[in-house]
Amino acid sequence: MNFQNMNLRSKVFLGGGIPLALLAIIGIITLMNLNKMIQTGQWVEHTHKVLEKATNIVGSAVDMETGMRGYLLAGKDGFLNPYKDGQQSTYTQIESLKKTVSDNPGQVKRLDEMEKTLKEWQTAVTEPMIALRRKIGDSHTMNDMAKLVGKAKGKKYFDKFREQIAIFIQRESTLMEKRNKNFDTAQVEISEGLKALSETIDWVDHTYKVLDSADFLMRCALDMETGFRGFLLAGQEEFLEPYLDAKRKFFKEVKSLQKTVSDNPPQVARLKKIDNLIQTWLDRVTKHAIALRKSVNSGFKTMNDVASYVAQKKGKQYFDTFRENIAAFSKIEAELLIKRKKASETANQQAQSNLKTIDKSKDWVVHTYKVIMDANAILATAVDMETGMRGYLLAGKEEFLSPYKNGQERFKESLQKLKETVSDNPSQVQLHNGVATLASSSTELSSASQSMKIGAENTSGKSDSVAKSADELSANMSSIAAAIEETSTNVNVVASGAEEMSSTINEISGNTREARTITEKAVAQAHSASSRVDKLGKSANEIGYVTESITEISEQTNLLALNATIEAARAGDAGKGFAVVANEIKELAKQTGSSTEDIKTKIGDIQGLIGTTVTEIEEITNVIKNVNDIVTTISIAIEEQSSATNEIASNISQASQGIREVNENVNRSSVVSDEIAKDIRDVNVDAKDISANSSQVNMSASELSKLSEQLREMVNKFKT
Repeated sequence: MNFQNMNLRSKVFLGGGIPLALLAIIGIITLMNLNKMIQTGQWVEHTHKVLEKATNIVGSAVDMETGMRGYLLAGKDGFLNPYKDGQQSTYTQIESLKKTVSDNPGQVKRLDEMEKTLKEWQTAVTEPMIALRRKIGDSHTMNDMAKLVGKAKGKKYFDKFREQIAIFIQRESTLMEKRNKNFDTAQVEISEGLKALSETIDWVDHTYKVLDSADFLMRCALDMETGFRGFLLAGQEEFLEPYLDAKRKFFKEVKSLQKTVSDNPPQVARLKKIDNLIQTWLDRVTKHAIALRKSVNSGFKTMNDVASYVAQKKGKQYFDTFRENIAAFSKIEAELLIKRKKASETANQQAQSNLKTIDKSKDWVVHTYKVIMDANAILATAVDMETGMRGYLLAGKEEFLSPYKNGQERFKESLQKLKETVSDNPSQVQLHNGVATLASSSTELSSASQSMKIGAENTSGKSDSVAKSADELSANMSSIAAAIEETSTNVNVVASGAEEMSSTINEISGNTREARTITEKAVAQAHSASSRVDKLGKSANEIGYVTESITEISEQTNLLALNATIEAARAGDAGKGFAVVANEIKELAKQTGSSTEDIKTKIGDIQGLIGTTVTEIEEITNVIKNVNDIVTTISIAIEEQSSATNEIASNISQASQGIREVNENVNRSSVVSDEIAKDIRDVNVDAKDISANSSQVNMSASELSKLSEQLREMVNKFKT
């Protein structure tokens, strides 16, 4: 059916029904996309957690190896603490990670293999080595230990473990990339959905106003014609009241509608033409007919004169033209639905701005995880360097220096990479510069280790008893000095790290407040959309009231027609023409009643669609409120973390006081060391060289251990 040939009622419902249907569909699609976006974000967060736990497992396992080798070197139970703590932490975190990735059987299987490999390494390598070191005790020879370490039994287990954890992390990284793509796709879809929703609401609002006004003009014209014909039939003044009231409303509504469509000159011109048509009809038709009917009441004219005048159909041409113009006006407004986009630009730009902010926040989260991964890489290389150095000191084989040399290169690369990543954060750059001192210490350690090897070969067999006493004293004093120096440095680094963490927490807090503001705006916009849809529902209800009024009018018209037929029958031949008119009115009343019932049914359908749309928008509003609550919870957690940081700073101050007291005790011990030094002045130059080189190795090893522990603590705080 051609749109131009459709009646006004069909055009009104078509113009209003299509946007409402689109609104309902877009609302459903938007809700689905929002749920998809939330689900994708949860999977991305899940992947980040898995990667973080996997990295922690690596760190704990390396702590076990470092602690074991430290004990093999020093023979003191204190060096086994990292091994014991790392053992408990590693297996606990493996079990926790199994639960996290329980939906991925392949990853669970790999974790089982890693756990099995670590246990085999402990059973076949670490426990026998520790037992042998306990048996050796403080004896001066380490040949048996050197032979055992030289077999490199533990290397194959740790290489296999590193390979497995690398595969595990690679699989999780792939999943994270895939989930990030899903997150981006969902974000684009919800952006498009929100944009279409905003545009549709504005289209419906404007189009309903115009089409409702056009329909009101048609009803006013029909009321005028009905009142006019009623007066011609009955001749009573009260029948003119609908005619006069509708005439007043008609011209008032025409002026108002001209202002509404003032941005569309062709539509304004059509309204002026409609105004002129009705005015001409009133002047040339109704005035004369009403005057003629009043003459009948006065006895100057008869009803035959009235019937003759009506039979001329002078008003029909005006009303036909009026209907054509109203139909053209409504058609133009229906076609303009697709062009009503300007009114939605402000709301759309705000929605786009909010989505850009969300996207920016997501990028910062990814950036943060990248920094954590780079920091963990630095920690791993530093521990590899320390492990290689201690292995070489135990076994004396060049292949044990491979982790040390490779780690040195990777350490520099990782430092530069991390510096570039955090170049926008001065506090993090400062942290990076502090860690860089580890590279120079490693170089000194390498040189000192080579010198010690040459000196040891030249001084074999010289002054064993004197050297034993001197070495024991030197080792004890060096250990104490190194421990104090390490503790002092750690305290300073912890203080620096606490300040940096406090600065980072403040930045996160600011971003959280901004995110909270955005979600509050989103809630307000959702309420605004709900309010607009409620207005649509009220408009539909008002149309329902109008249809009820039309039904009552049709029933009264039908009754009037019946009375007129009876009167015509009484009049005999003189009333035949009047009977024809009464019959036409009766048929018109029936058609009006049928059309009114159809309109009432359509209105009910529209009200049902509006109710469904309101429910869906309320659900979207609830989702946005939940997001707002989550952001608020994060903000509270950040403030609690800031308080914890202040407590850490207080504890650091107390630790610093304890270190100063230990320093005083060491100074007293140095007096005893000087007296013993007098007894070994006669030892040859090579003995002095090896003592100096040994001290340098111990100091460098202690410094490297200290910096490694420092870096581990800083990275752990950074992850927190």
